Amino acid sequence: FFWRRRNFIAKPLLKDANIGSIILENPFYGLRKPNDQTRSNLHNVSDIFVMGGCLILECLVLFHWCERNGFGPLGVTGLSMGGHMASLAATNWPKPLVLVPCLSWSTASAVFTTGVMSQSINWDMLETQYFSDGQYRERLAKMVTVIDDAFSAGQSFIQNFNQSLHELKEDISDTRKIQQHGNSNTCGDKYETQGSCSQEDSSIFLSKSLKNTKMDSEN
Repeated sequence: FFWRRRNFIAKPLLKDANIGSIILENPFYGLRKPNDQTRSNLHNVSDIFVMGGCLILECLVLFHWCERNGFGPLGVTGLSMGGHMASLAATNWPKPLVLVPCLSWSTASAVFTTGVMSQSINWDMLETQYFSDGQYRERLAKMVTVIDDAFSAGQSFIQNFNQSLHELKEDISDTRKIQQHGNSNTCGDKYETQGSCSQEDSSIFLSKSLKNTKMDSEN
């Protein structure tokens, strides 16, 4: 796999400049795409958000792994959309990092709205879906709402990587225990954790967050 990348980029970099490479396969591409997906044609608009979020987090984990194993200085590059994703990953890394985005830009929106991909999207269907379902509009509004803390979420996660990973495993374990114990009371699509259901405290993740916030304020 990645024959051209290995032979035209990775091997020359290693031979001529003593630079090692990690070639990361993009989510929804190659072996990571759904069986019924044709090439890189994503099924859902939301898949783009999932793809970008996964790729950023995976890059941060790889950066952290390289540091722990003594590799460096670190750099990241990509071509076209890959260059854009490399830029997103780099901005979430809290330390100096080499960034080489090739044939890329600061946003991908123009490609889908006015560029080469604009004719491949069924805009009429998306418009009909948007205006016919109020709950769908609310969900989209939440997705595009800018929350200040979101810009530092990646940096915060990677700065406290070991603790963040430990807390994530705990949350996953606790959620599975709740599901396995057959707690049938639900609130929307969240599992109830304290015997009473409300939109404010029905999530175990939110409960832990509120608990940690309270402890921080007391300290």
